[in-house]
Amino acid sequence: VLPLGCGTSALGPLLAEQGHTVVNVDYDRGCLEAASAQVGSRPEWAHHRAAAGEGGELWRHRGGGTCEWLLHDMCALPAHWSGRFDAVVDKGGLCAAIFAGEAYAAAACREAARCSTADASMHYITDDAPELRIDLLRAALPGYEVVGASIAPADEEDEEDAFGHHRREYFVYSATRTPVSTSDYPS
Repeated sequence: VLPLGCGTSALGPLLAEQGHTVVNVDYDRGCLEAASAQVGSRPEWAHHRAAAGEGGELWRHRGGGTCEWLLHDMCALPAHWSGRFDAVVDKGGLCAAIFAGEAYAAAACREAARCSTADASMHYITDDAPELRIDLLRAALPGYEVVGASIAPADEEDEEDAFGHHRREYFVYSATRTPVSTSDYPS
């Protein structure tokens, strides 16, 4: 699983705790070091090694999953990552990329698609409504079906959850490759 623009999010470690191999990517070294340190402070995680040749740290969860943090621009991921990941998850990275312009954000989406296997799914989690994201994703990812869903808060009150986050509506945009039918080709 490839979490793009991971920042200090706990999403990657949560996925690794479920047995997944997770490669967190961000361009901010401080965020990567802080996220790795958070995992390192927990007894169910063991430092395995520095990530081979890429300068990151690899941690193994006692449940079998691994989590590493690597310094990369999400628009310029390593060439040898083509077709490597079964899933891409972006929880706020696309929102940050928009600040650099829609062309940059679209390039990040295309780069994620390049690094995905043919059967992979890509999921973008944001608090930006469909009118702000769905057209960008569809334009950036030709050959993909892009659908969105809303995750509404449990109640209408603006309370903080156990992590101190305010409850608000989120949206998940999922992209999967559209199957190519043999009837799409002339005989």
